[in-house]
Amino acid sequence: MYTGENIIHKSLIKQEQITPGGTLPLSTFSSGSSALVEKIRGNGEAKSFLKNLGFVENTKITVVSKVGGSVIVNVKGAKVAISKALATKIMAAPL
Repeated sequence: MYTGENIIHKSLIKQEQITPGGTLPLSTFSSGSSALVEKIRGNGEAKSFLKNLGFVENTKITVVSKVGGSVIVNVKGAKVAISKALATKIMAAPL
């Protein structure tokens, strides 16, 4: 559980990045945060790529770190590095 959750949520609501179900783009999560994948946004190619990496609905993920423009995520026991642009396509619910 990360601190400052309410502040982040309020700013994201203003930017309309938060969905009615309470999901957020993975790119907004801080290091050490855990979440449940709810949806993958984007075109077929991006969706397929992310699903092949293990980002499928109802999968628990943990943000290991953010380095430069990359997000390192633990998904299904493997550490995967994805770009921040791809991380914005992964909608997840904080755990």
